[in-house]
Amino acid sequence: MLKTSSLCILFCLHSLIGRSQVVSNINQKKVDSLLGVMLKMPDDSSKVEMFTVIGRIKENESLDSAKWYYQQGLIISKKIKFTPGVLAYYENYTYLLDVEGKNDTSLILKQEALKIALEYGNDTWIGNA
Repeated sequence: MLKTSSLCILFCLHSLIGRSQVVSNINQKKVDSLLGVMLKMPDDSSKVEMFTVIGRIKENESLDSAKWYYQQGLIISKKIKFTPGVLAYYENYTYLLDVEGKNDTSLILKQEALKIALEYGNDTWIGNA
């Protein structure tokens, strides 16, 4: 049942955001409530996805906050050996570095992501890296 609930929450979050959208209308209490539920979840790919989605929401408020959520997803991804989560971290984190004009750091991380994507062998992730 918890897995079904987390997938429902994840779907709802995905439907609310996009990089080009401003999501200032999302109530911080709702995000906090979702975080409360999420933090009680086991460390799995759904939890990683939720950290990523909330990171994208936070991009509109604070890049540092968004980075923190992406880093939490990376920590869990490494712990559970979830390569798509690791690659999602690189994609989102380097996006923020590019926004901040930290292109040299972003390039180094993108090179790391490309190496991982090549090892993973998924053409989509190789293209994203």
